[in-house]
Amino acid sequence: GLLGQFTYPNLAITAPKYRAIVGDAPNRDATAWRRIRVPALVIGNPVDPTHPLFIAEELAAAIPGAKLAEVPSKSMDKDGYVHGVQAEIGAFLTSLLA
Repeated sequence: GLLGQFTYPNLAITAPKYRAIVGDAPNRDATAWRRIRVPALVIGNPVDPTHPLFIAEELAAAIPGAKLAEVPSKSMDKDGYVHGVQAEIGAFLTSLLA
């Protein structure tokens, strides 16, 4: 998927998106993560160069009671990724209703 972006006909649109992704973060303040008081699910995979698994692990460890779920890489197993994400979100939401 990522390599295909480099052959996209309109690189002027694609290039800025990837520059923005590298510098993007929902919140870089780890102390703020510790103040989260709602159930949280953090999903990651070991083969994501844009969002490395270690960041998901740090985020889940910092959020009190957060659940870390590891799913297959979308680039290596798209169906497994989709199924894994859906299953993890479904199980997480179900656990909130129990």
